[in-house]
Amino acid sequence: MIRSMPFIILTAVFFLSAPLYAQQGKIGVINMQRALNGTEEGQKELKKLKKRLNSENKIFKKKEDKIKKLQDELSKQGFLLSDKSRVEKEEKFRQLNRDIERYQEDSRAEFTRLQREATDRMFKKLMKILTDYAKNNNFSIILEAGNSNANMPGMVLYNDKKVDVTDDVINLYNKKIGAKK
Repeated sequence: MIRSMPFIILTAVFFLSAPLYAQQGKIGVINMQRALNGTEEGQKELKKLKKRLNSENKIFKKKEDKIKKLQDELSKQGFLLSDKSRVEKEEKFRQLNRDIERYQEDSRAEFTRLQREATDRMFKKLMKILTDYAKNNNFSIILEAGNSNANMPGMVLYNDKKVDVTDDVINLYNKKIGAKK
């Protein structure tokens, strides 16, 4: 009897506390990346970033073409040029290569900065809306679900689609933030 006493106490605690767990509230999950990208503002930001990226790629392509042209000249005419001219063209080629590498690094850093700023700005608004949504719908906890399609785990490894509040939050965001603009 004494050996089974801890088991009996543990079982009693479990069954007595079950009603407490039932009153805790709901649990939901949200895919923040999809929520950020799924809002109207998120779509506009993505379009702006893509437009910026396309214009940077055009500039990069022009610089790349200039280098390729100079490289072709050097390979075709290199033996015909005087030593001085060949050295000047080779130096110009090296300089253009350094310039394009710097340009590419600077462009990438600027693009990342702009992307981070837009995400941070929207994330703050989204968190306010998510908090209000959770309070208004009696959620005890909402967890980040990640993106299973992109192999980007969040804090939830599995969830039933019934507890996913992402679409509801996107719609609220569009109503609240879209109405202000």
